[in-house]
Formats: sequence, C-alpha cells, structure tokens
Amino acid sequence: MKKVLAFVLVFVLLLTLFPAAALAAYDQDLEKAINSAKAIFDIPKTYNNFSYNISKQNDKTVFNLNWTDKNMQGNVSVTIDSAAKIISYYSYKNVYGRDQKKLPSVSRSDAQIIAENFINKINPASRNKIKFQQNNNPPSIADRNYYFNYIRYENGIPFPENNISVSIDGMTGEVQSYYCNWYEDSVFPESKGVMSLEEAQKQFTDKLGLKLVFKLGYEVKETTPYLVYTNVYSNRFLDAKTGEVMSGDGYFGYYGGMGREKMAMDSRMGGYAPQKPASLTPEEQQAVEKAANIMDQAEAEERARKALNISPDLKLNYVSLYSDWRNKDDYIWNMDFGREEKLGGTTRYYNVSVSMNAANGDIMSFYRGVPYDEDAVVKYTEEQSLKIAVDMIKSLKPDKLSEVERVTWNVPEMRPMNGEKPRESYFNFTRKVSGAYFLDNGFNINVDNVTGTVTSYSYSWYNKTLPSTDKIITAAEADKLFFEKVGIQLQYISQDPSLKDSRILPVPSNREKWDVKLIYAVKPEKPANIDAFTGEVLDYSGKPLVTGDTAQYTDIGGHYAASRIKVLKEFGISLPGTQLIPNQTAQQREFLYLLYKAVNPYNNLAFPENSEDDDNMYSYLIEAGIVKEGEKSPKSIITRQEAVKFVIRALKYDKVAEINKGIYLLPFKDADKIGSGLYGYMAVAYGLNIISGSNGYCNPGNSLTRADAFVLVYNFLNV
Repeated sequence: MKKVLAFVLVFVLLLTLFPAAALAAYDQDLEKAINSAKAIFDIPKTYNNFSYNISKQNDKTVFNLNWTDKNMQGNVSVTIDSAAKIISYYSYKNVYGRDQKKLPSVSRSDAQIIAENFINKINPASRNKIKFQQNNNPPSIADRNYYFNYIRYENGIPFPENNISVSIDGMTGEVQSYYCNWYEDSVFPESKGVMSLEEAQKQFTDKLGLKLVFKLGYEVKETTPYLVYTNVYSNRFLDAKTGEVMSGDGYFGYYGGMGREKMAMDSRMGGYAPQKPASLTPEEQQAVEKAANIMDQAEAEERARKALNISPDLKLNYVSLYSDWRNKDDYIWNMDFGREEKLGGTTRYYNVSVSMNAANGDIMSFYRGVPYDEDAVVKYTEEQSLKIAVDMIKSLKPDKLSEVERVTWNVPEMRPMNGEKPRESYFNFTRKVSGAYFLDNGFNINVDNVTGTVTSYSYSWYNKTLPSTDKIITAAEADKLFFEKVGIQLQYISQDPSLKDSRILPVPSNREKWDVKLIYAVKPEKPANIDAFTGEVLDYSGKPLVTGDTAQYTDIGGHYAASRIKVLKEFGISLPGTQLIPNQTAQQREFLYLLYKAVNPYNNLAFPENSEDDDNMYSYLIEAGIVKEGEKSPKSIITRQEAVKFVIRALKYDKVAEINKGIYLLPFKDADKIGSGLYGYMAVAYGLNIISGSNGYCNPGNSLTRADAFVLVYNFLNV
C-alpha cells in the first residue's frame, strides 16, 4: 500500500511540475533533442538500445539520451536542453587492453587541438570566453585519456565556477567526454574601482595572512609533522572593491547540520583521519590485546558509559578496534550505542558514537544523535555554550586546556532560522607549540544551544616529537615568497543574494540568478604551503612540490634517442635538470627511477636525493619483484644486461626468461658474452623489440648510457 501511495504522490508531483500541455509537447521536444544530438554526434547504428529521461534545470527542460549496443560493449550518452545546447557528452567502447599502461598514439598537443575543435563545433559561443587551464602535472600512462579543462573568462577575469572540460582518447584521438557548466543569465560587474594587486596583497596579509603551522604528512609507514606558513582561511576571500573579508556560498552555514555532520563523521572516524582503517578480526583483536596490553571491550564500554553518562537503555550495537593513523602504535575502540522509539506512526532514533584510546581510556571523540525538534527554543547564548565546551575539555582532558587556543578560522556560520538565534555553536581549540599552530590537533566541540548539551566532541593529539621552530624564516619573508610562488588573483564568484539579510531558511536557488562579485582569492594551481625553513612550496605530504616539469632538455638535439626522450619527459618520466647529458653512463638508481615512474605513475616521487629517498624507491621495487634483495646498489654504474633484467621483471616475464632448456637463440655476434643466468632475459627482450642491437652486437656488459636508459623504458612501455 505504501508503494502504491508513494507512486501516486510522485505522479501528482510530476503533474504539478509538468502541466498536461507540457507533457503533450514532450514527444515533439524529445524528437528535436534526438535529431539535434544525432546531427552533431556520430551514433553507431549498432547502438540500437535507446533510453532517456527528462528533468528540469532552472527554466529549461533537459533531455538525457543514452544509446548502447545489445552486447553492452559501448555506449553514447548526450545531455541536451530544450534550446539544443549540449551540456554533456560521453562515449565509451569496451576495447581489449584499454587499461594497459602504454604510451598513447596521439600526442598531447594534437589531443588538445582535437578538444578545442570539438568545443568550437558544439559550443562556438564560448570560443572567446574560455582559457585553457594549464595543469602542472603531466598526463599519466596509466590512463589512456588526456584531460583538458577550460575556465570561463568575462571581461578578461576568470570565473572558476564555470568551465568546459573535454577528455580525448590518447590511442584513437576520439572525444571521450565533454561537460559544460555555464551560467547563462549571470551578470558580471566591470572591474572599475577594484583594488590594485599590490593593495590586495597588503589587505590579504593584514586580514587573511599566512600563519605558522604544523601539518601531518600522510606516509604509509609513518605520519611525519612538517612546519609551514600557510593560509588557514578556507572559503574566505577579499571583496575586490572594499577589501572586506567574504565567505563562499551559504549552503554550509545555512544548513547548520553540515558542521554537525562533519563532527559526526570525525567522531565515527576517530577524529580527523582521512579514512578509518579496516577493523580487526576477533583473532587479530585478541592478539593485539595480548601484545599491547590494552583494555578489553567490556572495560572500554564501562568507561565510555561512565565518562559520557550514556543511558543504560542505549544498547551497544557496534564495536570495532583499529589502529590510530596519527600515532600508529595506538589503538582505538569505536563503539556505537543506540535505541529507537516509536511514537505514533514515526520512529525516533537516539544514538551515541564513541571513540576511545584503547590503552589509557581517553575519549577521542563522540557524537550524540537526537531527533530534531523544530519547535524548540534557543536558551543558551554563544558565551554560555563556550563555557560548556571549555568545561567538557576540563572534564575529559584538563591537562591539555592550557596548550590550545580557540580559533575561528573555519568555524561554519550558524545562521538563524525564523528570526531565532543560532541553534548550535561550534568551537575549535587548536594546539599551539612554540608559536606555531598544529592544524588538526586539539578539540572540536559542538554545543546544542537549545539544550546546552555537547552533541559532538573530537580530540586529536600527535604524541611524538615536533620539529623545532628555530631558524625559520620570518612571516614577512614567507608572505613575500607566497605572493611570488603561489599568489592571489582577481576573479569572479557567485553569491546567493538571499544570504544578505535572510531571516528564514532559504530553498536552494538557481545559481544563474545569484549575484556575481569581484574578489581576490588564492590561486588554485599550487598548495599554499611555504616551507618554514627553505621557503619552498610543499605538497600536501610535506615534500617539495613536484610540478611535473615537462620542459625539454636543452642538450638532446640531433641525438638518436631525442624523440623518445621527449615523449617520456612529456609524461613526467625523466631525470632532473635542464640538461640530460645523454651519453653519460647511468647509475642504477637513475635507470630504476625511470622504470619506477613507468610502472608506478600515480606515485609523485621526486628523484631520490639521499639514502632515505633511495630506500623508499627501492622498497617499492623490491616488493614489486623488480629488484631482489642484495641487488641494491644505487650509485653503481648499470650495464645493459642488468637493465634488461629489471625491465623483464617489471613485465612479469622473469619466469619465462629463466627457463633453462636451451630454447633461446640470439642472432648477436657477442651473445656468448651475456652474463650467467641472463641469456633468457636478453632473448625475451629481443623478442619483444625492447632491444635490437647495433651492427649485430648487443654489448651486454657495456655500461648503459642515460639515453639508452630512456630508450629501454620507452620500448618497455610499447610492449
């Protein structure tokens, strides 16, 4: 009966949204949409399964058209509106080996020309209003597609909210996808009267300036803190005319629950962890309990109930034990208590989620879920709620209160509804050490201003040694480097006009009708992380930013390997420096670094500059079976046959190469010079066109040159 009722309600809504006259006209509009799409795109005749759906976006009817073949080996999808504007396009063909790591047949520059010709064909009106957004990272050989993104510009000023993106198949040169996000009705103010860049930089420094902070680098083996000057004000900008600080759009603040939701998520994840590790099995859990001497589940439950006054009628529904990503020697109990209450025809849910340090019983986080009462009256001011938050810290971690500072950098705006005061208050207390803030260390607390109850609490504390703040650059030096290396820019941003003086919770509105403002904002291309010691820009793991430099070497002109070296460098597979010195002998680590970049393209590893970096690279290569224990010799000169051995292992053909049955025969005059156990490797490489020899010789014991190293890796990627 409920399903029938739901269907009736949906049907009534559809009739409300789409009047009968409009419904009658849909067949004609659909036919026009199909014909328009087929006139623009080549829809294979074998794609004879057709489906569609219709939706309303702002004032336009939007048709989502989809064609597939009967064997589901390919499809084409087109989204087109009633004005015949193409919003999106996607084409897929299930080609054998499409996920293989292989160099593309189409160059990046040619693919970009294809992308821009496609944009000009289906959206010529945008031609003079978009600019290619340069990506500092090279394309990946693990993905056969090239991706191009174009930002909208008005009056010569970027509007990053609007863009056109296109992907091109690097093997076939076909357009794989197209997406256009464009506000048709937005009005863009002229730049007359805006601050100069120099004045904006001064205002930015005064109002949104960099702060000295500790951050944690996310490593597989260990989380390591690093010290940077950074911008802590996310979603904050400068009004380009007045210099006032502005926020982004208001959905986050208006719906208040987003702040609560984040806290709830943190509590379920054990704080700020980017993801919760997998829970332990009962057997693994028992082993950990014995090894680490941590409290058992019963004691953890008892402590949680006592510390947070959890009612006995809330039953323990879920429990797990996992390691703390910040302090990998620590373990966390995660518990969820709850009950449901039926009232009339509705069900109300009550729950408390708790994360607890399994060794010392510290409450790491909790979240209380209670039904929402829209008639409740706000009884607590922000000052009163602040005292409640501080008292919570005093009750759970009193020794840490003196080591934190309340900050308001990213506190969500809790806007009132129906003229009321905010129903909740959010407080962030950030750890401060030697004048530096430790982001994601400290306390996040949410207080219900109706009941005065702490609804969520999150505590995070890195318990190992922090870098010294001695000998760091000054804040003024950091600001100067920030503006030089990262920078701010004049741009447009849209803002919901209902946020100005709204006294009620607004319905999400048509963004095309929003006001457009001129602002100064941080450029998005690089992280705003300035190394507090060197002034370098760091990535999000705390390593010097690798921008995927694809600038070509200056000393390879006329070299036999020049074209192949250029292709690899375009994909970020290269050695550092502006000169390659192609005929110089290659070290083992130089060749293995090129091979590493070819087999592990998603890892943005910089060329190893020290033994620790060497260890990281070799650890992966040994684990992958490319290098064996005992073969590590980073700075030794590598021979041709040794390099071939590593390539064949990377292809997983080493077992074939090691067949000792006299089945291999090589045509090289010096084949007898091949080292013991390596004949099969050289034979497999020859058969796969990885090596070809020179004048009838393969020179197995000769030192590999840097240019030869590039050629071997290039050939490896073309197997």
